[in-house]
Amino acid sequence: MNRAFPSKKWFPPFRSTNPVADTDKQANTCGIRVVSKDVTDCKRVEDALSKSEARLQLQVDRMPIGCIVWDREFRVVQWNPAAEDIFGFSAAEAMGRHSYDLIVPREAQPQVDRVWQSLLQADLTANSLNENVTKDGRVILCDWSNTPLTDDGTVAAVLSMIQDVTKQAQADDALRESQARFRLVLQDSSIVVFDQDRDLRYTKIYNPNPAFSEQEVLGKRDEQLLPAEDAAALTRIKEQVLRTGLPVREEVRTTVGGEAFFQELKAEPIYDDGEVIGLACASMDISKRKRAEMRIQNQLERLAALRAIDLSIAGSTDVRLVLNVIVAEVVKQLRVDATSILLLSQDNQTLRYAAGYGFRGKSIEMGSPRVGEGVAGRVALKQRAIYISSLEEDVKEFSRAALMQAEAFVTYYGIPLVAGGRVQGVLEMYQRTGFQPDQEWFDFAQSLAGQAAIAIENARLFDGLHRSNCELILAYDATIEGWSRALDLRDKETEGHTHRVSEVTQRVAIVAGIGEAEIADIRRGALLHDIGKMGVPDSILLKPDKLTDEEWDIMRQHPQFAFEMLSPIAFLRPALDIPYCHHEKWDGSGYPQGLKGEHVPFAARLFAVVDVWDALSSARPYREAWSEERVYEHIRAQAGTHFDPKAVELFFQAMTAENEDQRAVD
Repeated sequence: MNRAFPSKKWFPPFRSTNPVADTDKQANTCGIRVVSKDVTDCKRVEDALSKSEARLQLQVDRMPIGCIVWDREFRVVQWNPAAEDIFGFSAAEAMGRHSYDLIVPREAQPQVDRVWQSLLQADLTANSLNENVTKDGRVILCDWSNTPLTDDGTVAAVLSMIQDVTKQAQADDALRESQARFRLVLQDSSIVVFDQDRDLRYTKIYNPNPAFSEQEVLGKRDEQLLPAEDAAALTRIKEQVLRTGLPVREEVRTTVGGEAFFQELKAEPIYDDGEVIGLACASMDISKRKRAEMRIQNQLERLAALRAIDLSIAGSTDVRLVLNVIVAEVVKQLRVDATSILLLSQDNQTLRYAAGYGFRGKSIEMGSPRVGEGVAGRVALKQRAIYISSLEEDVKEFSRAALMQAEAFVTYYGIPLVAGGRVQGVLEMYQRTGFQPDQEWFDFAQSLAGQAAIAIENARLFDGLHRSNCELILAYDATIEGWSRALDLRDKETEGHTHRVSEVTQRVAIVAGIGEAEIADIRRGALLHDIGKMGVPDSILLKPDKLTDEEWDIMRQHPQFAFEMLSPIAFLRPALDIPYCHHEKWDGSGYPQGLKGEHVPFAARLFAVVDVWDALSSARPYREAWSEERVYEHIRAQAGTHFDPKAVELFFQAMTAENEDQRAVD
């Protein structure tokens, strides 16, 4: 009977066959009996296991970390590609080789041997960082995880999982070194780095401030550590960062233990899941820099003060104006409550108040201490500064007790004002509170005192020079008037003419708006207008008859004679216009140069009208004096030919004003 078998059945090979005899016929074999076992299920398990091992091997080969399997002799039985990448040996090169011959440095072998023996006893699963050697001789750092593989309780092999952590270790070392350097730098620097939470409580201080220990600060807010005003300033800045999420950098002034500090605060937000949870802050002590800036600013202000004083000295001859500038700068720059300048009177050797600033009353202006009397007198006598830190203790030294009582002064500093080798006075400074100035303060006070002394000396020199100049001018004017009187005495016919034309010409010049200095020159020119006649012979000047043409030629030379006489005298050169040009005419027909129109000096044009007016108004041996009306008609008629029309107009304005003034007097 035939039997059908399912497909894909698995049977083991025949182990035995037995002949089958024909029962009908003895000893005749009629077939073979085969005994077979169905092992299909076992085969399927075997195939599945083989596939699983293949998949496992594939996964091991694809793992990014090294996988090595060692036998009990510590020889390689499996070496994946990642191990090849780490150590440089291919699987073919590594298979069957001992670990010590491959990757373990000689100096590490004793320690590795101890670990290996423990692994063979299945005592531990070893994890360690070890140095290994690559095929090319490099030393690398590897992270090892070793697991014993057992079979029936006996360790058959060891599986090692390896990662090359050389770069990570180097990075960690660099980070630790950087952190150490950072801590060292912060420790020796003026920067304090800290964190705060949203409540602005200190949560971390990386290098505590010398003013506060870490224990004193952690968990606290600024108002618990600083004065209210300082804490409010810091809180305002930090709350702004919490509110806006933007970093801030500002300079802040704080006070710790009564001492002022300046810090530059930088605050940045700390985020967690997009939300600001606190602040990361760095505070740098910039006190030295700020104090240096303040000193520089102070020095600049002091230089500006000295410059202002210099300008006042150069731009003013009024010593009191200059001294007022100085005392104002003393109070401003030296930050004293009051200051005064006492001038020394050389006549009676007393010190008189000249300028002051900051006083509540007038007591400082009273009294004039003598040289050697009281503190100010001793400053002037000894020509050295005196500093009194407590006037209450040294009240006997201070002769002006009423001043001290009225003003409540506590400290005093007096400096002699010395210039040109002589004491000019004393600069005094007062303070109503205790005051301990430094050397820089004293040095600048001396500089201001020097400026004051120079100002006083310059004013006195200028005053003396001014007096000398006035005396010289008076002497010149007296000489000029003497010359004019000499001319009048020489020519009796014109006696009084010079004085009259001088006075009227000055009035016309005033109406014309000419300045005071120019009017003085016009006056001198008018007094000397005929000085050139000193060069005309008496026979011509005093001749009672009509002059000949030749004599007129000589007479017309007197303006040139005047120029030659006066031009060498520098003081009289500005007055030459009238003596030299008063006979020039508007139409150019005059002499000595024949000037025309505005080429004739304005002063000479004014004087020409006055000269003719006085000449025609005065009697001469050869004619009677003209009436005022006739003289005026003649002058009007000559406007535009002999006279400048503008000069004629100004002349009549001056005469009208004079007549009105005279009627008002009458």
